[in-house]
Amino acid sequence: MKLLKKTTDPMPTAPTAASGLAGWFTPTRLVVAAAAVPSLLSLMWVANTAADIIGNGPAGWAAGVFADVLIVSTVLVAWVAPDVRRLASIGGWIAAAAAGLLLGCHHWGTEQVAFALVPIGSKFLWHIALAARTAWEQRRDADRAAAAQAAEKERLEAEEAAQAERDADRERELALSTDLTEDEKRELAEIRRQAAYARAKAEAEMELTAAQAEADRMRQQADADAERIRQEAEHQMRQEALQRQVEAQLAAQRADAELLKQRFALEQELTLMRPIGAGPAIGNERVPDDASAITDGPFTAGFGFPQSTPARRVPAVDDRTVPRVPTPGSEGERNRAAVLAAYKRLAATGATPSVSAIATEAGVSRRTVNRHLPPQMRG
Repeated sequence: MKLLKKTTDPMPTAPTAASGLAGWFTPTRLVVAAAAVPSLLSLMWVANTAADIIGNGPAGWAAGVFADVLIVSTVLVAWVAPDVRRLASIGGWIAAAAAGLLLGCHHWGTEQVAFALVPIGSKFLWHIALAARTAWEQRRDADRAAAAQAAEKERLEAEEAAQAERDADRERELALSTDLTEDEKRELAEIRRQAAYARAKAEAEMELTAAQAEADRMRQQADADAERIRQEAEHQMRQEALQRQVEAQLAAQRADAELLKQRFALEQELTLMRPIGAGPAIGNERVPDDASAITDGPFTAGFGFPQSTPARRVPAVDDRTVPRVPTPGSEGERNRAAVLAAYKRLAATGATPSVSAIATEAGVSRRTVNRHLPPQMRG
């Protein structure tokens, strides 16, 4: 706590009349009184001179009074308005110089010319009074600033002391309290913040994993769709190829049947072209496939003279161009070979082929596959 300094005389003394009068005569008041006396004399002298110049009357006295009152007015403005003090002082010096010049010109050549310095002297004294006023104001402002600074310092010291006392009280309360301290609360808040971050991170990672799984599923679905479309296209192509193969086989069979009919017709025609008395064929005599094998010898006819060579001839038929009619045995061997070849091609992929796949690959029916494929080779 701040200790007060003990004074040597604690009882205040009552002010006396002498001390009050001495306190009234300040330096500033003395300077003002010293400047007021010459100013009054200057007023009378300038007014008298102006009346002599202009003439005795109200106008002359008014002009003289104005010349000196102008000096006092500038001093009064500078006294009450510190902001324009310099400008008012310059105006007062100009008015004093004008009044002195007026007096000097009017009394030039006489002993009264010295009184021209009266207005200038009066202005000089007023200038000293203004300087004293300025110095006093500066001291006053400095004292006020020092007092304010001291008061502010005391206030800050008092606040610091009060704050220190409050801090001490709070420390005592914290020492005796079971509540959490600020540091402990901050630590718990940090732990909760980390827990919230961990939960948010886990949720974000789960979302990322789900999104990646969904993307993988969509890619697998797209691959499966593409594979399905490819297999459907291949199946369609195999079906079309099988259809073309079946149509080609049917066309070949129709062509073989047509050729067989033509061959039968040709053999019948060759049989009819034999001589009437030749009789049937002996032993294993076979009807030639080529009409050129028939000799051109004369044929006997029933009227006792040889029959001339017939004018109509059958064109030669190449045996290689006439297809053989497939027998049931050759057809079965061909189907069996096709089924076994299809099984080998499909089994080369590593999996046991099914009956449907073998039938599609061989271009035969499922019944044909079941007929020619051994049971141990069926999928």
